Amino acid sequence: MGIRAGAFHAPWGLPLCSHMPPPIIAPQAATHFPLKREHKLSLPVYKNELDKVFQLIKDVEDNYPPPSKTLLINREAILHFSFVNGGHDYKINFELTSDFYLDTLKELIYPHYPKCKVLTWSYNGREFWDLAKNQVIVLAKPLEFNKIQELVSLIEKQPLGISQQNFIDMTTIENNIWTLKDVLDKANLTL
Repeated sequence: MGIRAGAFHAPWGLPLCSHMPPPIIAPQAATHFPLKREHKLSLPVYKNELDKVFQLIKDVEDNYPPPSKTLLINREAILHFSFVNGGHDYKINFELTSDFYLDTLKELIYPHYPKCKVLTWSYNGREFWDLAKNQVIVLAKPLEFNKIQELVSLIEKQPLGISQQNFIDMTTIENNIWTLKDVLDKANLTL
């Protein structure tokens, strides 16, 4: 028992039978692509179109180079800030939770400042000492900041006279020969 020709119709409207493969392109789509077997790519119409496509690609490559990404400090890097001045010994250890990098497109440079979280801090040897409450505090989770500048702003608000420049000058990167100041100077950036 076989399938009768014309008993079933394919979605493109032709009868479906066991000895007829379905067409590759639906008839409606063929009107949008009027290529015939006798057309050759060497004919002038196609050659002009291909020349224009290749010229467009060349223009895009010449005038719009791909952006480059320069990694300054990778995420998961641990940084140490240490401020020792007079009777104050204030230290913060924090980790970057995103990369610190630059996007460059031609002459335009856009810095992506990292997110970070505070792992530990201490004041005069007492860990997690809150200067405002004058006591040790316990946090349920580490302090997290969307940008390193938010951490710097919080440090500047402490009654120790710490400035943004102090933070930049006194922050080292664990297992690295460069300091935060070195990285910012070489990238010609500020916080």
